[in-house]
Amino acid sequence: MLKNHENDKIRLLSISGCRIPVVRLLWEQVDWVQFPAARPMKTFMWYFYVLKSLRYLKKNKRFIYFILASLAIGGFFGSLVTKIELKKNLVPINDIQGIHDANVNYKFINPLLAVDIPDQKDFTEFTPFQAKVQALVQQLQNSGKTDAVGFYFRDFNTGHWVGIGENNSFFPASLLKVPLLIAYYKEAESDTKIFSQKLTYDGKTDSNAVQFVKPSQVLQAGQGYTIEDLIHRMIVYSDNNAANLLVLNIDQNSFQEVYSDLGISLPDTSGNFSDFMSAKQYSLFFRVLRNATYLNREYSEKALGLLSQVEYKNGLAAGVPPNIVIAHKFGEYVGQNNGQIEHELHDCGIIYKPSHPYFLCVMTKGKNEPDLEDDIKKISNLVYNEVTSNYKN
Repeated sequence: MLKNHENDKIRLLSISGCRIPVVRLLWEQVDWVQFPAARPMKTFMWYFYVLKSLRYLKKNKRFIYFILASLAIGGFFGSLVTKIELKKNLVPINDIQGIHDANVNYKFINPLLAVDIPDQKDFTEFTPFQAKVQALVQQLQNSGKTDAVGFYFRDFNTGHWVGIGENNSFFPASLLKVPLLIAYYKEAESDTKIFSQKLTYDGKTDSNAVQFVKPSQVLQAGQGYTIEDLIHRMIVYSDNNAANLLVLNIDQNSFQEVYSDLGISLPDTSGNFSDFMSAKQYSLFFRVLRNATYLNREYSEKALGLLSQVEYKNGLAAGVPPNIVIAHKFGEYVGQNNGQIEHELHDCGIIYKPSHPYFLCVMTKGKNEPDLEDDIKKISNLVYNEVTSNYKN
């Protein structure tokens, strides 16, 4: 019955330095399958061991008090440390604001699109990070090539954010192609046939002529394109002519609802190209796509998949390793400020850093676009390196 008789003997089991004489039969030495009759002995030995242990503890109450006191002290300090750590990261419930769909008339529900914590003072973990970004922004502005920067970073794992000039207004230009994309996908949720409709480009106006970053593929005059193809060209190549056709074709109420639902000011269609959108405001378009709270899951995934194919790689993408996926959109604009030519260049999107994705939007104004591209690249690189160093996993 016993595989090895050598250890079949009385042993002394040491518990916290006290030795209790118990009969200990090593279970690995018994073939319980071959000798089923021996199983009751196994049960007996367990009971014998437990009873001996209880008798020892009964005689040594000090040992019991010591164990209980140790557990109590350990639990108290463990709870204290946990509370301190939680206090560092928790935000008072009154500081959290819900962003609800503004254009619904439901009787019993109030759809929540996103939540926002307006004051960044609570996010003390970002204090060193913010200081580094602030120093870089100041350095760029001191160079004389950059007039203004709007910076907004949001950690998707925690919802915490940090901004520098995040509420300053800029003219978003081609960034507005994202809400146009959302408007079409919203219509497609109820009518997928919209994608197969064809629109013809007459070639009378070339809105790409004013672009610094030219699309690699352009529409041909007199040729018809499906709406799905035009959406692809508008996002991936940032083709202004494709966007213009789509704007003229979309139901204007549906287009405007994308803005009003999120509480964002509508673009001025009168031809007055004034600054009206901030980096923090613009983040909402990407946040509702990331969370699939405005479009359904299928079209939210489809939209971000398309945005991950954007050709432009000289801004945010240039600041991160080439293997990192980015779903983003850039925008550029040339205007005048006090009689001087002023360029604006922006790049905003989701950087899918493994296990720690984040949103980053950098809006800039300055003397020329190559310098602004370099600014965005430097800021993106700083952010990526900070996220990498602070979150190893």
